Amino acid sequence: KYPNFGEKPLEVPADKSASVNADRKAKEDKHKNNRNNEILTAKLKNTPSIENAVTAAEAGATLSEIVDYLSFDSKSESAEKFDVLNIPAMFEVIRAKADKYESDQGKKPMIFAATMGTVRQHKGRFDFAADFFKVGGFDISYSKGYDSVDEAVKAFEATSAKAVVICSTDDNYPEIVPTLAA
Repeated sequence: KYPNFGEKPLEVPADKSASVNADRKAKEDKHKNNRNNEILTAKLKNTPSIENAVTAAEAGATLSEIVDYLSFDSKSESAEKFDVLNIPAMFEVIRAKADKYESDQGKKPMIFAATMGTVRQHKGRFDFAADFFKVGGFDISYSKGYDSVDEAVKAFEATSAKAVVICSTDDNYPEIVPTLAA
């Protein structure tokens, strides 16, 4: 909703995963040596259940060991898998393509706003469209409004824009859109 027009891409930090993993492994090994091994018995492993997984966790079992204590009986316990939707990722892909376009062409990709009618008729929808496209890395043109489709088409042809967003009122769209789209 509120694009930062001066935003610069984030710098990718150096990969420190090897040292982080080594530290984590050392802490895990130390933890395994210090935990209550009496509770982590064969008896628990032979009767997997949620309760035994909780008992193992309380005794200091690692996550992979806790999984060994779980048993999902299809009659009593189940879980449905669901897909995670990363909504920002869709915008990030668009933004990356817009940034590449800007790098290659020396300018942001342009959206032409066919702002039809008076400012009052188009401004709210233009503001929404402008914020939407700017977050994606696009520039969007603005005029105080076109009185006719011919005037808007002529203005569009004078730009480098490859796409048009029509901003007006619900009452005007049935007349404007078919003519302008043609």
